[in-house]
Amino acid sequence: RWDKLTQLMPWVLGGMELGALVLFGLGDSARTKSPINLTIGVLVLLMIVVFAARIKYGNALVPTSRPVMAGIGVAAGLSTTVSNAAGPLMSIYTTSLGLSKDAFMGTTAWYFLIFNSTKIPIYLLLDALTTGPSIFTARGLTFSLMMLPIVLIGVFLGRVLLNRVSQRAFNWITII
Repeated sequence: RWDKLTQLMPWVLGGMELGALVLFGLGDSARTKSPINLTIGVLVLLMIVVFAARIKYGNALVPTSRPVMAGIGVAAGLSTTVSNAAGPLMSIYTTSLGLSKDAFMGTTAWYFLIFNSTKIPIYLLLDALTTGPSIFTARGLTFSLMMLPIVLIGVFLGRVLLNRVSQRAFNWITII
């Protein structure tokens, strides 16, 4: 659902800029990530409450207001840049919108393709500007290449299983 994705884009990009500033200013440490991870956890719990309330009260609680979109987008951008942890937030948010499982998968797949690709130049710039350990290493890239066949198998199996799972079960699996 490009409409849902494009509503978040400017906010996610702003969150990614904030995340780059955090990494540049504070570094990539547990001290930096702990408060951010706690914030992400609270946001995920709030989104679960919205999802549960939506089951009871219907579409009146779909999180689509501009302030909510801004908050989710900035949080997703910040969390993906600093902790690579936007998955739970985006899954709960997308489920809360009431998207079909196909629309959910398509929207989240495009989200992560776009924004994970966008992080590459940010991380390369941070590597060039800082003296700490490099974000990209030969070991990490080698590991990623070794995992590629497993990822492709997961894509195939995921597609097969998606067709066999009901929408209701899919929503609960996503929340859990």
